[in-house]
Order: sequence, then structure tokens, then C-alpha cells
Amino acid sequence: MRWQLLSSFSEINFEPPGYPIYRAFIIPYKRDKDLYDVVEVGAKEVDRWRKMLERLRSFLSDAMGSLSENGRELRDYERIDLIGDLISLFLRAPLNREVLPSVAPSPLKAYAFMRLIGLEDLFREWKWLEFDPLGFTYAFYHRHMRKYLKESGQHSKLTKVLSELETTEVSDLLESCWLLIPADTRPILSTASLIPHLLLTSAIAWSVAINKGIENRRTVALLRLAAILHDIGKPFKYRDHVRASLEVAERLLSGLLSDEDVKAISGFIEEHHHPKTELGNIIRYADTLASAIDRLKRLLNCTYFKSIKDKLEGAARMLNYDGLDKAFDDWNFWRRIYEEYDRDLLRNLSEEFVKNIRKITKSFTTIPPEIDATKEESRDIRIVLIDVGGIQNFIYRSHSLRQVAAASLVVDSLTMAYIIAYLQQIVDAKYWLPYEAFLYTAGGNIELLVPYTLVETIKNEGSKLNDYLMKNCGISLRIADTELYENYARTVEKLMAIISINKMCVAYKEYHANIPTGSERGVRRVCQFCFIETPTTKVPTPEGELETCRTCSELNSIGLNIHFKEKYESQLSINGKVYRPKDVFNIPWDEKEAYIRASERIMEIIAGHDLSELQELGRLAEMRNIAVIKVDGALMGSLMATCLSIADAYERSARIDLALKKSIEDAVINVYNGVLKEFGEMNAARAALPIKIGILYAGGDDAVILAPSWASPLIALVLGKEFLYNLGFVRGLSIGIAVAGPKANIWSLIDASSELMRKAKSKARKKIEEGSAESTLCFDIVEIGDLSSSTINERFEILNRERLTVQPLNMEDFERILCNILNSGPEYSEIARLSYLASRNIKILEKDAVKKDDLIKRVEEIQNGLKSIGRAISETLQAAKSMIIKAEGIKQYERYIFPIAYIYTCRQIARIKNGPYGLIKFLIPDSLDAPSSLSDVDRLIRIIGGGVI
Repeated sequence: MRWQLLSSFSEINFEPPGYPIYRAFIIPYKRDKDLYDVVEVGAKEVDRWRKMLERLRSFLSDAMGSLSENGRELRDYERIDLIGDLISLFLRAPLNREVLPSVAPSPLKAYAFMRLIGLEDLFREWKWLEFDPLGFTYAFYHRHMRKYLKESGQHSKLTKVLSELETTEVSDLLESCWLLIPADTRPILSTASLIPHLLLTSAIAWSVAINKGIENRRTVALLRLAAILHDIGKPFKYRDHVRASLEVAERLLSGLLSDEDVKAISGFIEEHHHPKTELGNIIRYADTLASAIDRLKRLLNCTYFKSIKDKLEGAARMLNYDGLDKAFDDWNFWRRIYEEYDRDLLRNLSEEFVKNIRKITKSFTTIPPEIDATKEESRDIRIVLIDVGGIQNFIYRSHSLRQVAAASLVVDSLTMAYIIAYLQQIVDAKYWLPYEAFLYTAGGNIELLVPYTLVETIKNEGSKLNDYLMKNCGISLRIADTELYENYARTVEKLMAIISINKMCVAYKEYHANIPTGSERGVRRVCQFCFIETPTTKVPTPEGELETCRTCSELNSIGLNIHFKEKYESQLSINGKVYRPKDVFNIPWDEKEAYIRASERIMEIIAGHDLSELQELGRLAEMRNIAVIKVDGALMGSLMATCLSIADAYERSARIDLALKKSIEDAVINVYNGVLKEFGEMNAARAALPIKIGILYAGGDDAVILAPSWASPLIALVLGKEFLYNLGFVRGLSIGIAVAGPKANIWSLIDASSELMRKAKSKARKKIEEGSAESTLCFDIVEIGDLSSSTINERFEILNRERLTVQPLNMEDFERILCNILNSGPEYSEIARLSYLASRNIKILEKDAVKKDDLIKRVEEIQNGLKSIGRAISETLQAAKSMIIKAEGIKQYERYIFPIAYIYTCRQIARIKNGPYGLIKFLIPDSLDAPSSLSDVDRLIRIIGGGVI
């Protein structure tokens, strides 16, 4: 080594290149409370990179230490490959952020666990189980992972490593590094992040090495690890980044690999700009290709960006350069632009570039025109897409929420852990398939970059898996591959075309009729969960034993320990504090001696009942209502289809997922803070925890959440506004809220929320097509009976005919209505506080000697105010209808209801000071044919009341 080894990353100083470093965002970036097209990167951002490296070093040390702790020995190349996978896994942690990290082990943890304990034994069992993902999931989580972690102890290095992947601190730190540290400092090129550049360079270098026939496993492993780290020190010294990267790499790897291996990796890094060997040439080629794909320099030659090129050429002429091509790669050119020509030009060109991208894609609804139609030479590098089909049918095959949670885990684990590890194990006899070669693993899609020599192997194994998955759970795998082009949009377009054709192809299969015999003739017995397959066994439920098929039985077994019970007994974090619901509610899960058991009252707990109310149900307390909140992004397909590079696709995918999960966290925190203002910490925890317990699914751009009725308007408001804001106002959410009593059929309620969400989505789509984006909402409530999609359509047909609803609502209109009803400002926590007060049971408060009279008085005031609004709406409409009926002979009398109602409210305002009629007047439309929100307000009041009003 050529200099003294660093003892800490703090020893590397930040040295700007002589001009400001900007990070430009194709999708506007939310920072603090503002949106930015361009952010200047300075010492603060670089310090976060430094902290990230310290955490990475600690993570690697603990991970490699866990091998010794568990007696696992590796060959030299296996150790190098493991470190490469761990670095890649750590850097991609923000792409898999967990809403409930302490509950069921996530697929991210599952994959890390597999890599650290070894894949051989696991996949022998995978084959023995005939690739059944249900049997393998149960065996893996319960017989391997839980047992192993329990035996190794809470303070083992393996436990620490797995926990580190999901801490909010690490996720936030890495998110900042992903989004704020650019791979390049030049305008146009500063839209690409450094981390995806490192990962892509490594995947390409590995593929090229395999294509060139390099068979020495250690050599390929060293080359691949050097490629991951080739620019790792760039944020400290963009100009002298090779030396900085050497220092960082040596600090990261010292003590984890032999000095000989570290020296070899350093040698590859040192020559990646000026190679002296064939292996050095591979890294240089990979670096160049990855840069061409992600940094979008080719767009300068497109007419859409002619203005930017003209301005740069003008600067080159003024600074005496012989053309832009020569100036572009000269560091001094950019320094001199800043110092001698125009100090604002670099920022202005960066802003102009991202705004032009939005313009030519028509707000990310249209794939940009072919910017460079020249034919690219074949590189023998392929992009393979594995599309997982039949997911929704598999997840919602059963009416058991436990099984829905289990099916979601199976699908996520299949996509994000099992298939990855399986393919790695398959090719391990000759190569190692790096984790970073899997470009995308979520949402039912696996996209990987591989050398052409491995494509047939992957297709054959994928076909084999497809047969078993179809047989065991009706899940299909469709596989497509195409050339890796510099123009990533072309790559995606070709993949989508092939997948679309594959989806239309029907595989030939022989049909075998299942004819009942003997006593079964004339009677078809079906599984009591899915009502599709023939039952083969029985499972115990609170309602007694039910006959079930093999698939539902296995899902039931998996879900037993990952669904409500696990959430109820786990430690959940809210606003930096950790609570165990079992302790907060002081209700045992299923103790036989207990009078009230959480296992039997989980829906009531999610609806918002505490122990005191559960004890008084039927006497002092009425049943609270429960809400199903269904969420989905609007036109997310077109947002992803318009990605211009792999780095762009990485970033958009991560930002969609993070926007949703952060908005859910914000909603929970604001419920907690709002109740904390009035009722103290334990009541705040009791108010917020049901929301976390009720999260059935949250990831990508969709979620299903069970929540207390009173909190659902606030949750929808936070989700709708914050998601839109976090995604730079380019896409919003479509939200449906269906509310009923906790004994209502939960599946009908989910069906109703889906229909409400679809109605909301129709408005959101129109706004995007018009050039803007917003989050939209539809809601409904029934307090007796059930809601379903059919009843929703019937009710809205009547309401639309009578012009009593303006739904779907955008968030701005919804917030205005909500604040008017509660007489509140727009602060989330204040809306939460008032909603919570509005839903309190006064009889229970009166029984509690600790509660003060002034609190009861405030509750009465809020509830009486809401009730008076509801009565005033009913009274006003009834009065208007009565007057029209008395007049007789009026045609199209519905047109005259609102004008007469308006006159009636004016009279009531004059008669009753400070009454509810001012709000009613505000809700009545000016036009004869316009709809009003009178029914919407009435239903919203009942939703906030949560069964109390």
C-alpha cells in the first residue's frame, strides 16, 4: 500500500472541485418543507456519506464476525463474493424499507440470513419440497430463521447484522446518500446518483469477465468487488477521486480480507481510468458503459436539449476552447465557467434539463421519442425480466386475513429472496451471480443483468420453477430477455413487448376431470377458506374446526405467527419510542383464564376500544366502527415506463415506495402527537398502535390498512398530501375508505374500499392526463349491515342523481371540508386531537375519576357541534323538499332544492347566531345543476364519530 491506512473515514477531507456540485432531480425532491429541481451538495451531504461508510464498515465487520461465531468457513473467493453481496445489500437497504421492521422477518432479512448461514442445506430442502414456496416459507421462517436467531441470542453478531438492515437511522442515512450524492458533477450528468452507478458498473464488469471466459473464481470476485468500490471515495474528492476511493476501499476491507486481496482490489481501482491490464480494461469498459447508460450525455445531441448545448458551446468559445467535445471532459472548463463566465450557469442548465425531461414526457405519461436511433453494437450482455403472474388471485384467494398476510409474505419472499438465492445457488458450480446483478426485485418483477452465456440456464430454471409454482399455488413466471442498450428506454420497451406477447400465449396442458366417487357423488366439498379447492385437512379457528385445502392450510400455518398475534406481541416504534401493544392495552392474547382476550377482540382493538370500553360493551359503551383504507398510486405504470436510465428507474422505484411508507409513518406519528396533547402518552400509544397493528400490506404504491374509524379521515389526508409532496407533485394516491361496525364482514368492506378507490382513481387519472397531479379520495359508511362494491355503486348512483355528493375529492377540498367540520386549522396533529375528542365515550369518561370535568365539557362541545351540523343538513334538505312538494306541479323539482335550501339557511343564520347554518350555506352550490357536498359532510361526521356520534 502506498500510504498509511486510515483509522477512520473522518481523516478524509472534503475537497470541492472548484465549482459548486449540484444534484438535479428529474422528479422534484422534497427537502424539509420545500421542493427542489436542483440541490447544491456540500460538506453536510458529504458528512452523511462519511457516516454511511462508518456504518457499512461496522456492518461488514459484524457480518464476517458472525461466520466465526457460527463456525462457518469459506474459501477465499467465497469470502470475497460474500463481502460483495453484503455491500450491495447494505447500499440497497432503502429500496426495501419496512413499515413494521420488528414484526415478521422481512424478505431483505431473509436473504441476508440465507447468505450468512449458507444456501446449500436450504436449497436441498427447497428441492425436496418440490419448490413449494409455501412449505419452504414455513420451514425457512419457523424451523430455520426463528430457531436459529432464538438460539444465537439477542446480542449475537448475526442478530445485530439483520437488525442493522432495517433501522430507520440506516435507512434515512442511505436514502440521503442515494438521492443527494451525484455520480457526476456536470449539468445533465448530475441527474444520476453515485450508488446505482457503483452497482451497475459491478454487474457489467462481472458479465464482461464471464463473457471473456475468465474462469478463476477469485479473479472474477476481486474484479467485481473492485468495480463496486471504484468510485466509493468520489464524494470527498471529485477531481482526485481515484486516490480517495483507494483510501476508502482499503479502510473498508482491511482485516476482512487478506492483505494480498486488498492489494489486488486497490490495483484494479487505481487503474480503472488508465488500465494497464486486460482486467483493468474490463472495469474501465464497465465504468464507461454504466456512465453512458445513466448519465444521459447522449441527450445533448437531441433537439429537445439544443438550448443547453448552445449555451455550453457559447461558454466554450468565450473561454477559448476548441469545441465543446474537448471542453466537456476538462475539469477546468467547468471551474472556469463558474469563476470567469457565469456563476449561475451550472445550476440553470441543470434546472433546464430536468424541466425539459418533464415536458417531452408530458408529465411522465408518454415514453420519450427515440432520441438516438443509431444501431448499437452487440455487447453480449442481456437484461432478463422475470414477471410473476397471478399474485392478486393468490393473495386474495381466502377470506382469512391471516392467510392474506401469509400470502403477501410468500410472494414478497419469492420475489425478493428465494428466486435470487436459488439462481445464485444454481450457477454457483461455475460462477457466482452477484446480488447487484439483480437490478430490481419487487412488485412481482425480477430484473437482472447477466452475460449471454447464462440466459438459457436462467430460462430453464425459471421454466422449472414456473411448473412447480403453478402446481402448488397458481403463480406463474414469464421470462423475457433483450440486449442491454445505452438507451435504457429502448431496453424496457423491448422487454415489455416480449412480456406482453408471453402473457397472451396459452400453454398446452392436458385436462383431467376431478370426478367425485362413492359417498361424494352429487355433493362437492370445498375448502371453507377459498371455496375453490377440495379440502384435505381441518384447521382450528375461533368459530371451530374448518375443512381446508392444502394451500389454505399451509397459508394458515404461516400466518399464525406473522399476523395480528405477532404484531400484538412485538415491539413497535412510534415517534422514536418503543411500545408493545400487549403491555399498552393490558389485554392478554389468548390466556384461557382471561375474561377478555385480544385474540377474540382484535377487530374491536383496531376499531379503537381500550380495556375499559371492552369491559363495558353493551352497557356504557357502544361498538366502535372500523375503517378499511385502500390505497393505490395513479398511473404509476407510465411513471416507470418513462425512465431514461437504470439509475432513474432505481430512484423512481425507491421514491415511490419511500413516499408511501413515510406518509404512513407520518400519519401514525400525527395521531400519536394529537392525542398526546390532550390525554397523555399511554392514551396516545393506544390511539396510534391500532393503525400499525391494522396494516395488512404496504409497499410500492399500494396499501391496505385497517384503522379506527375516527382516525381514517386524518390518515387519508396525510397519506394523500404527503405522498404527493414526497413524489414532487408528479403522482398522487387514489384512496378509498369504507367504514362499518367491527362485526361487519371484513371482506365486503375491503371490496367496498376497492370500489371507492377505483372511483377516486378515475379523477386522479384525468388530472394527470390534463398535465397536473393530485391525490383523490372516496369514502362511505354504513352503521348497520355491510358495505360492498355493489352497494357502493347503488348508493353513489342515488347520491349523484340527487346531486348530494361531490366525490371523488382532491386533498385540498377534503382538507377544507374536514377543517370546517372540526373548526380546526390544517395542522395534522390538531385534526387528530379534535377527531379523537369527537369519538370519545362520555359515559366512560364520567366513570373514570381521573378525567377532569373540563375534558368532558370539551368532548360534549365538539360532539354537539358535529351533531348539530348533521341535524342542520337533514333539516335544510327536508324543508326545501317540503316547500317544493307543497307548490305542486313543478317539473324537475330536484333542480330547485338547492336554491330553496340556500334561502332557508339564510333565514336560519339570521335567526340563530353562531349556529351550523353558515357551514350549510357554504356547502350549497351556486349553480342550479352543480352537485353539493351535503351528504359527504354528513357521512364524514359519522366516520369521525366512530360509532359514538
